[in-house]
Amino acid sequence: MNSKKHTFLTLKPKADILDSLKRGSSMTFLAKKYNVAKSTICGIKARKQMILKFVNNTYSGPGQRRTLRPSELHKMEEALYRWFIKMRNKNWPVSALMLKEKAKVLHAQVKENESNFNASDGWLQGFKKRYGIRLLQISGEKLSSLPQLVDPYKEKLRAKMAELELCNDQLYNADESDLFWKLLPEKMYVSSMEKRAPGVKSEKLLCCSNATGSHKLKLLVIGKAKNPRCFKNFQCPTDYKSSKSAWMTSAVFKEWFHASFVHKVTSFLKEKGLPIKALRLIDNAPSHPNEAQLATEDGQILAMFMPPNVTPLIQPMDQNAIKITKLHYRDSLLASLAATNSNLLDSIKKNYFTKSYKSFGCRLESCQRSNIS
Repeated sequence: MNSKKHTFLTLKPKADILDSLKRGSSMTFLAKKYNVAKSTICGIKARKQMILKFVNNTYSGPGQRRTLRPSELHKMEEALYRWFIKMRNKNWPVSALMLKEKAKVLHAQVKENESNFNASDGWLQGFKKRYGIRLLQISGEKLSSLPQLVDPYKEKLRAKMAELELCNDQLYNADESDLFWKLLPEKMYVSSMEKRAPGVKSEKLLCCSNATGSHKLKLLVIGKAKNPRCFKNFQCPTDYKSSKSAWMTSAVFKEWFHASFVHKVTSFLKEKGLPIKALRLIDNAPSHPNEAQLATEDGQILAMFMPPNVTPLIQPMDQNAIKITKLHYRDSLLASLAATNSNLLDSIKKNYFTKSYKSFGCRLESCQRSNIS
């Protein structure tokens, strides 16, 4: 009995085999090299024209495709792939949600098949294999963590809360994150010819809540424009500040602390009948002022820095609160951009930031209720 494991060849090695045959390699040698039967090599040679046709019609190469059976929606898929390549040539990130939404739009336009098409996950997997589309993580840096510093910091925090006689309602955490409002997911689909997925700069947002989740402050969004046009005749659901780089600065952070944080925390504690005392935990980023600048005149509302290299392990806002908030915003934006037939860049500049920002504001309260606690 032959126990040799059967090898399934995708279109790429089949194309390579045809090239090797053209250069004079023997079928026996190629069968051994690719771990297949000699009859498989003969079959590939017999279907030469069909294989090369499929390879040449796939713009970025044959990818992971194994069969030569055409898709039932090949016209729509060809149009979708041309759109995909156009977006990648402009260095626009493309997500699974965008591919699905665009496929639905193209299917309605082409009217290739009368059956219902819902752009399922199964169809998407087949489409990616047929056209050699891969999912890559956008490049980014990770902090080196020091777990041995976590327990000493916890003891220090407990002692500080006992000293100030604080409960969890009076303990706050604030943390910044990128806001990918310009169509920038953490992962993107790329063609088989692309080796990496570079990222670009984005706006920043600051999230803040107390430990019990009973008080969620408005998001602080930081952009470049001092007075964004999209805010005209629109009540902004967040606090907004500007800086030249759209990143957090010491001046912005200090202004937000004294003008917004202290005022809102004071009002909340009065409503709860608690002493006007609070402690806010923040990381020691260079954009944050020192602890002396982040305290009220009476010293009752103040900040406490986390030690270096432990924030990925103990930062409360990193425990999905920020992530889920941004996912709600991003999904809404990407679906809108993919479904439109207008120019992608113009859409972002003119309409979709405002629409998604408003949608994001409407979803913010329910998102915070379920994820910041």
